[in-house]
Amino acid sequence: MRALLPFDPAAVRTVYIPPGHVARLTQALSHAADLPAVAVLIDQDLEDNAIAVRTDCHRTPQIALGADLLDGPDDVLAGTVAHELAHITLGHHTERRTVWAERVCGLSALGLAAVIAADGPLLAGYAAAALSAIAHLVGTRWQRHKELAADRHAVTLLNQAGMDGYAAMSAMLRDLGADESTWHRRGGWIGSSHPTAIQRFRAVLDVHYGPRPRRWRHWVPAWGYRPGK
Repeated sequence: MRALLPFDPAAVRTVYIPPGHVARLTQALSHAADLPAVAVLIDQDLEDNAIAVRTDCHRTPQIALGADLLDGPDDVLAGTVAHELAHITLGHHTERRTVWAERVCGLSALGLAAVIAADGPLLAGYAAAALSAIAHLVGTRWQRHKELAADRHAVTLLNQAGMDGYAAMSAMLRDLGADESTWHRRGGWIGSSHPTAIQRFRAVLDVHYGPRPRRWRHWVPAWGYRPGK
C-alpha cells in the first residue's frame, strides 16, 4: 500500500465565489457591457491583482479577483472589475495575435542563426538575441495598447452603469501607482506588458475630458488633476 503524502492546507489554492456586493457590481457592469453572463472567482493567490481568464472548457467569460481587493476601497474594486470586463468586451482575453507575433520572431531568429552559424557562431548568437529582443518588445507594446484600451473602455462601462467612471479608474490607478517601482516608472515600462500608472491615467483623462494636445497630456502633474480647477 502506498503511503499517503502529508496534507498541507496552506499549499491549497483557495478559489471561491464572490460575495453579494461583488456579484451585484459585476452584474451591473456586465449589463452595461452587453455581456449575458460573467463568472467571477475570488483567488487568494492573486492578492490585490485581477485577471480576465481565458478557458476552452466553456464560453462564459471569467474574471478572477484577488481576495485583498475585497478589503480595499469600493471605487478601487469597481475600477478593477470594470477594467477586466473591458478586456473581455474588447476581445483581449481570446486574442492570440501577440503570441503568434512572438513565435514568428522567435522562429525567424532560429532560422537566421542557422544561416549565419556557418560563417560565425558568435554573430549568429548576436542576431538571434537581437530578434528575440525585438519579438519581446513587439509583444509587450501590443499588450500595453490593450491595457490603455481597457482603461478607456472601463470609464465608459462605469458611466453606463450609473457610476463615476473617472473617479473609480483614478482611484484604481492611484492605488497601482503607490506600489509602482521607480525602475518601471523611469523606463522599465518599455519592456513590460503594462504602461506606467500615470500613462494609464492620461488615457482615462482623454475619455473623461476629450482628447487633448500631446503637450498638455505630457504635463499632467498629479492624480485627480482636473483642467480649470
